[in-house]
Amino acid sequence: MLLKFDLDADDWMEFHKYHLLNNKQFKKTKAMITYVVPVVFGVFLYYKYQDGTLMIENAIMVVLMSALWVVFYPKRLESKALSRARASVASGENGGGLGENEIEIDQDQIIHKQAGKETKYNRESIKNITETDTSIFLFSSPLIPIIIPKKKVDSMDLIQLKKVLEL
Repeated sequence: MLLKFDLDADDWMEFHKYHLLNNKQFKKTKAMITYVVPVVFGVFLYYKYQDGTLMIENAIMVVLMSALWVVFYPKRLESKALSRARASVASGENGGGLGENEIEIDQDQIIHKQAGKETKYNRESIKNITETDTSIFLFSSPLIPIIIPKKKVDSMDLIQLKKVLEL
C-alpha cells in the first residue's frame, strides 16, 4: 500500500498535542504546580488561624484564588507548552518531516520517504501504533513518529491502512 500526502505544521502540532497530553513527566509537573500553590496558601491560612489574625475576607480571597488557580492554570500551562512547540516548528528547529511524504507499507516493512530522506523500518521496529481523531502515529521510539494525517488520506486508503496496521 502506498500513501502520499503533504505534512504541514498543523499535522505536526497534532503530534505535539498528543505527546504533551500523554507524557508522564508533563502530567506530574502539571499536577505538582497546580496543587502546590493552593497547599502553600492553605499553610498560610493555617498559621494565620493559629495566630488568631485570620480575617474572614482574607480567607475567602485566598480560597477563591486557589480555586481559580486549580481551574485555570493547567489549561494555561498546556497552551504555553503548545505555543512553544508551534514556535519551534515555525522557526524550523523541529519540523524536519514537513512537506511531501510518501509511505509504503507491506507485510515486512514500512518505507517512509521525505524530501531527500528515506527511512526503512521493519514491522517489528514499530513499537507503538496510536490512532487519534485526526491522525495515526507510528512510533519506532517514544519521540520519533511517522505521522499520518487522516484528513489527507483517501477514506478507502484509510480503511485499508487500518487493516494493514491491525487497528
